[in-house]
Amino acid sequence: MDGVHDLGGLDGFGPVEHKDEEPLFEHNWERRVFRLMIGSLRALGGPGGRFRHSIERTAPEHYLSSPYYEHWLTGVTTMAVESGFATQDELDRRAGGHFPLSRADRGVLPDDLNLRTEPRYAVGDDVRVRAGTRRGIPARRATCRAGSARSYASTARSTSTTSRPTVADR
Repeated sequence: MDGVHDLGGLDGFGPVEHKDEEPLFEHNWERRVFRLMIGSLRALGGPGGRFRHSIERTAPEHYLSSPYYEHWLTGVTTMAVESGFATQDELDRRAGGHFPLSRADRGVLPDDLNLRTEPRYAVGDDVRVRAGTRRGIPARRATCRAGSARSYASTARSTSTTSRPTVADR
């Protein structure tokens, strides 16, 4: 699925600006957001996919106009509201106005949760990539769109038991 967060491999955004001696945290609030995220991992469901998914559901206009650690803040507070640790009203009151959260999770699971013991494709196989997106399919990189492609994924990734392949049958 394509989203505003999936910018890998896209041209046209210009160079990444950085300072040679750039600090890890430019502002104190960024350090606090980092600690908030690390401190809440266990209580809100652990690291990895759930946190990333909470960031990926951020409204595109908010995602593109906010700094990196604000993405983290939006993600972790969305997880806190979804877990019942906080409410939108509490966040709005403490922020002194509207506090942006990510869009609601659609809760769609993949149709096929069968175990795969043999990879469907080998590294170097020619494959056809489906046009469009389907619910429950992990994101495809911008460098792999509809049409012909060559499989560069490792066989370990091909044997995933929680996702469906994003390519059509050979």
